[in-house]
Amino acid sequence: MLARSSGRQGSLIDSSCGTINGALTLGDGDDVLVARYVDGTVVTGVTGAIDGGNGVDTLRLGIASDPTLGAVALPTNFEWLGLNVASGVTATLGDGFAGPVLLVGTGTIINRTTRAGDGQLVGSADFFDSPSFINAGTLRTLSAGVYAVRANARSIDNQGVSMRRAMVCRSTDRLRPPPIAARSPRRAPASSASASRSATRARSSPPAGRRRIFRAAACATAARSPARWRGCAYRAVSSTKGPISSPSIGILINDYSAIDNRAGGRISGATGAIASEYTGYLSRVYVTNAESIDSDVLLNTDPRPDFYNGNRYVALPGGVLHGNLTLGGGDVLVTELTGSGDGRFAGITGTVTALNSGLRHRIRDATSVSAAMPAGFIDLGHELSNGAALTLTGASGPLAFAGSGSVDVSGDIVVGDSPAIRGAASLYVTGEPEGDSGALTITTRGTLTFVRVSD
Repeated sequence: MLARSSGRQGSLIDSSCGTINGALTLGDGDDVLVARYVDGTVVTGVTGAIDGGNGVDTLRLGIASDPTLGAVALPTNFEWLGLNVASGVTATLGDGFAGPVLLVGTGTIINRTTRAGDGQLVGSADFFDSPSFINAGTLRTLSAGVYAVRANARSIDNQGVSMRRAMVCRSTDRLRPPPIAARSPRRAPASSASASRSATRARSSPPAGRRRIFRAAACATAARSPARWRGCAYRAVSSTKGPISSPSIGILINDYSAIDNRAGGRISGATGAIASEYTGYLSRVYVTNAESIDSDVLLNTDPRPDFYNGNRYVALPGGVLHGNLTLGGGDVLVTELTGSGDGRFAGITGTVTALNSGLRHRIRDATSVSAAMPAGFIDLGHELSNGAALTLTGASGPLAFAGSGSVDVSGDIVVGDSPAIRGAASLYVTGEPEGDSGALTITTRGTLTFVRVSD
């Protein structure tokens, strides 16, 4: 018997639980042959020869156990191997595994091989089913403009020697971005990644064709050996704790992304460290820095403090942004009060351009400081911990306080469309426990005036 399919759209053939007594010849489309991987054997259900014909064809293996895959021979004229890994199952790419692979399913795929080539090495076969991917080996693309990894992934964790040149992740988890963890030795050479995400919700006055999706993913890099990432891009939520660099933008992001740069991490780019996939437009992006970012960070240039912004840059103790930061309306800069002042912000060596943004100072010890609002900021908040005592002088605009401790405010505050003083919740910071929400005592020693704003 001879089974044949044709058509440029491609066909999906699944005889893995049945039998085709004869050969299978495919046509010009991008076809998919579904098979099973059982005890080291590929089960296609086809007794004769298999020929993919023209097009870009995929052998998709259903994996229901925890195998280590060595060399897997593809049928004639098949280009991709797809791994459909079931939930709770881990498939490991071991010695002898070669060639490009597509991620499918909801399990985990671990790469422990060394692979390099001119084309893409890791991709995805499905937008909605996205496994976790761990690189504990070396993935390197040598061709300019080609992604080594371009995949929908629930999380990407680079623990290997190298993941080089471009990576794109699209996510399927909704709303809250799981952080992308990346850990690397402090002497690891610079590397690169970029994160971006597509979307389906329209924004006010977005660039033409721009859409958003309420989804989140995690992309991580961790290296036990010197790690190199070149030209990596994440289409999803991304955070990194490892060295990332690029000859252009270090990390390219889009909405609902989380970048977590922890100890040992370094993010850099020749034209910027972190920026939007779409010039100046980002929504709900969280950047947390506890180590080194060595170029500019541009989160938003939209001055409207609307719902669609809400980006956040958190400068943790020990972290330094060696560059400039740009925030838009509704965005928030979170930094230490100690080390800030006179137009400077702790953890940032360059300038901070705020466009109707919020500022949240973190206070850990008894401190006395002026309550003057820095240029470009329209909301000033203070988050206390460890029962710290804060004395604010010269208050004139609205203030917010969170955490536990005591606050003594002097100055005459005039407001028209917001409370003069309000309580707030401690901001959640990726990788930290929930903020302190104990007793907070606030004493005011000035005049609070509300001026009604006419409609």
